[in-house]
Amino acid sequence: MTRIAIIGAGAAGSAAADRLRSLLGDEAAIVVLEASDRVGGRAHRIAFAGEVLEVGGTLMHSSNRRLLDAAARVGLGPATDEVALGDETRAIGVWDGRRMLLRAGTKGWRFLAALVARYGLGNLRRLRREAVTHVEAWNRVYDLQDAGACWPDVASLLDALGLAGAAGAPLRALADRAGISSRTTDELATGVLRNMYNQDASIGGFAGIVGLAGAGLAGGSLFSLGEGNATLFERLLAQAGAEVRLGTPVTAVSPRDGRWEVRWDGGGETFDAVVVATPLVANPSGADPGLAGIACEPLAPWAVAAGYRRVHVTLVEGRPAPAGFDGRPVPFTLFTSGGEDFTSLGLVGHATGSGLPAYKFFSHEALTDDVLDRYVPARRDVARLAWDAYPVLVPGAAQPPFRVAPGLYLATALEAVVSTMETESVSAWNAAALLAADVRAAAPVA
Repeated sequence: MTRIAIIGAGAAGSAAADRLRSLLGDEAAIVVLEASDRVGGRAHRIAFAGEVLEVGGTLMHSSNRRLLDAAARVGLGPATDEVALGDETRAIGVWDGRRMLLRAGTKGWRFLAALVARYGLGNLRRLRREAVTHVEAWNRVYDLQDAGACWPDVASLLDALGLAGAAGAPLRALADRAGISSRTTDELATGVLRNMYNQDASIGGFAGIVGLAGAGLAGGSLFSLGEGNATLFERLLAQAGAEVRLGTPVTAVSPRDGRWEVRWDGGGETFDAVVVATPLVANPSGADPGLAGIACEPLAPWAVAAGYRRVHVTLVEGRPAPAGFDGRPVPFTLFTSGGEDFTSLGLVGHATGSGLPAYKFFSHEALTDDVLDRYVPARRDVARLAWDAYPVLVPGAAQPPFRVAPGLYLATALEAVVSTMETESVSAWNAAALLAADVRAAAPVA
């Protein structure tokens, strides 16, 4: 039996365990080592104001075949209830930190009319065409993987899909080449990317396109799972029969006599193969144990040099004051093209008891009480969280291998160019396919 250690119990780790069980069956003993006290990685829910709210890894897209197939296999479906709006304005806005650049109702022709009036029909069509073209190219990965294809490194995968150019240039350059106006890029596209990645249109083009597609520019719909997105990863690990060890922060991985020794605080074991399914950072910016550095010489060259973008989440029970937003009620979803107070704001529920709305702010820095006084002066409760949510997605970043060394695999390799729960799952499938092929190649012939 092949003993396999998977480091990390988020989207990549659970997908790797699930795929390895499918490929290797009972030939594999799978042990998942998770630094934190829960499964899910950056998919996380907390209790706030009487509700249970998603605060990270919040949404999936209807085109996410790996996540949707996995959810169906473990008996999970989309949440059926939309957020009740109450007295809140059913509109989407773009805010530049001083004034509302766009305010569009979300129903019927009024939404399109507002977008066309601000950005022009031609620019919107070109932006959508870019999103659709790149998403169609990406979607080829599913049929290729299902047919048994796998790639040694990220560069080879992107080449096979015709996406190498998109990964090597900033989104702004792709938009310029497509004839999309700077206003459309700087306001609409940047607003989406500040909400999704806490980054702007200087982001790598492929990651930017994925973000725009996730916002609906390539069609489809967004949703979360009714029992919480992290529940998917819990059930995948259980279905895979993996032994999950929480509170086990791995500190080192090193070769030993043709196998791999994995060390953690207070212990260690030797495995036939190791799948690293955690972000790789040389110098974590925070105390999140899931991002702690792992001492491993073969992995060292692939640490994310630019680090991870710190995201601050502030949940507020209360109604934003019109005085903070041009004197008008705030839309229930607000993107920002500038301003440093926050990067997005959205209605996520209503408090049990008070009936007040619950809003979620994303920001680069922690929102102080003084800042909240400006936007939500009458509030009942506040919760603050922060974590290193996304790599800084630099255009042309080094593209790591999925097989780092014999017996050592990187399930999060695609995070060099894009970071979503779905792309993590695709990345993990590729690493698992390489590992399974290596196991079969090493098996003695009967």
